[in-house]
Amino acid sequence: MLLGYNQKWSNRIFIGLIAGVVLLSVGSGVSYLQAKNHVHSEANKIVQSDKEKIQKMSNGQSSQDYKAQIFLNDFVKSYFNVPSNGKEQENYQKVLLAFYGQDLPVASQGQQKNPSDLESYELMGITNSTATYLVTYTTHTKEDVPASKGKKASVKTVTHTNSTLFKISYGTVKGKYYVSSFPTFEDVTSLNAGKSAPLLTMDAVTNLSKSKENQLNTFVKSLLEAKTKNQETLDLLADGLTLSSNEELASVDYTNFQQKGKDTYKAIVQATFKNDMGTHPENYVFTITKTNKTFFARDFTNVITAKDMETMKG
Repeated sequence: MLLGYNQKWSNRIFIGLIAGVVLLSVGSGVSYLQAKNHVHSEANKIVQSDKEKIQKMSNGQSSQDYKAQIFLNDFVKSYFNVPSNGKEQENYQKVLLAFYGQDLPVASQGQQKNPSDLESYELMGITNSTATYLVTYTTHTKEDVPASKGKKASVKTVTHTNSTLFKISYGTVKGKYYVSSFPTFEDVTSLNAGKSAPLLTMDAVTNLSKSKENQLNTFVKSLLEAKTKNQETLDLLADGLTLSSNEELASVDYTNFQQKGKDTYKAIVQATFKNDMGTHPENYVFTITKTNKTFFARDFTNVITAKDMETMKG
């Protein structure tokens, strides 16, 4: 009876194992097909996205801007390179006319052009109808020198170098470009914010014990020294700081630390580095964490703000 009983259950177990294998195979097949379909679907999404980006670049404003810029660059070069020879100036006028397409009406006759040379130009801004260039050019004008002390009257050439904002209006016809009006000149205004920029003072106070501050200062110095020497060592000390092996740490000039949590500190640092150009200061704001008596730095930025200093004050 015991043998029969065992044989009966052995058969059941064997049949159960076969059924399990079949179900597992079917399940795996279904999972495989589902995974394959999912991958295929995601791939199609990526391909379609790329197609849309390419189509946008082909038909969008960016592509048009580049074409317009090429056209306008040529106009700037032609406009400011004025020849001195009279016959060459006639050709110069014909070249400009090609950019306008049609003669623009001029109320005042007898326009004068002095010889000039384009020194440099840079596109400052462009829309779908106007472009502004920063242009530097040199003019050559004739001036009469009156007779004096036995010297005969003469004519001398005077050279002037000027910088201006040069504004061009342009239009399009069937994908082609033309200058739609006479360009204008404007003074170059300073791009510097000057005294409007936020004032920054390094007067914050570290609210840590002297021993803790000394530990952090030692770590900061080791970190910045590693930045100029060895990538492997730097990787052990920080994440997000890039090696600069062509310079060396000259000094750590300012540090300030604020505890942000248990064994977590915000660091504000200014240090002097030396390279072939001489010395220069660099600013760093980052987070220092301590794990098992080891410090590690991350989340670097090179901008110290007035808000950073406010949060560090006692």
